[in-house]
Amino acid sequence: MDTAKIGLFEAILFILVVITNKIILNLPKSIIIDCGSSAWINVIYISIIAIIFTLLIVKLFKKFEGYDIFDVSNYLGGGILKKISGIGYLLVFILVAALVLRDFTETLKIIYYSNSPLTFIMLFFLIGCIVGNKFGLKAIAKANLFIMPIVVLSIFIIWFSSFKSIIPERIFPILGNGVDKTFVSGISNIFSYSGLTYLFLIMPYLKDCKQFKKISIISIIISSIYLFLSVITLILVFPYIAVSDEANSIYLLTRSLNFGRLFQRTDALFILLFILSCLSYLTITLFIILNIFKKITNIQDSKAMTYCFCVLILGLALIPNNISEIRTINYTLFRYSILYFIFGFSTLILILANIKKKREKLK
Repeated sequence: MDTAKIGLFEAILFILVVITNKIILNLPKSIIIDCGSSAWINVIYISIIAIIFTLLIVKLFKKFEGYDIFDVSNYLGGGILKKISGIGYLLVFILVAALVLRDFTETLKIIYYSNSPLTFIMLFFLIGCIVGNKFGLKAIAKANLFIMPIVVLSIFIIWFSSFKSIIPERIFPILGNGVDKTFVSGISNIFSYSGLTYLFLIMPYLKDCKQFKKISIISIIISSIYLFLSVITLILVFPYIAVSDEANSIYLLTRSLNFGRLFQRTDALFILLFILSCLSYLTITLFIILNIFKKITNIQDSKAMTYCFCVLILGLALIPNNISEIRTINYTLFRYSILYFIFGFSTLILILANIKKKREKLK
């Protein structure tokens, strides 16, 4: 049984790995397509909402120190509600893993490995996930602790190296595709902060549960800055980004960088870092899947199910026909499953559990 715990910095990077991989997999471009040149305003808007939501979650978990959403569900509605929430989260994380695996490997195939079988590339990542989970949480956290600061730094280098190519006038018109797209329907872009899902799950893995508030606030603030810089850089550097058919907009930025004659094809180095980031993210996602399964089935060791879930993820990843179909699924089905199930259903459970706790104290 894995009883390892993670510290403050490790927990923050667990959440940041989500937004990092979404940025790598074209999240900024999807927001730009929705909002046009006002995408940067939309990011500020949804970031404020996400920060408020984070503070709400922190407050709601205050009376359930050391609990995750499944423990709270069990307290509120017993084993039935615990299984319902567990199955829901399990489905979401399996879908996420399959979409990320297919999206990233399809991008790799387009850029570098056009003659390699897609299944072979996917197996490379899944074998890495299996090996990582054999070593347990401590090894996964340490690997992520090593990989993520380098990846985050590399993306900051990409942004700041692109500043010489920016044209400030490209932020006009200020309201882009209109007020509705920016502030009304644009609120659905809060799914960009799906890393907040980890706030419902991470408490039992913390060395010090009292640091939960600090972890949550630091993570959401860094994620907000991260997403804002991604979107504003793409708007100011590429006027055609919203209509471009390129597979990956961050990769476009790496191809436009110039570090002199000494460094050639630096995009290959960035792709290597992106591979490590994606591998770390998928390993963490598989770890979460195994632990959710363990929670809802009460088995002692869920590691025996590692191969079964990897086969399921691989099978689901192979269903879409092309990268366009993958991203349609990602930004429709995944978007609304995050909005309604994670932000809606899970928050409602926490609110009702707090009401129940308050009533018990009054008796």
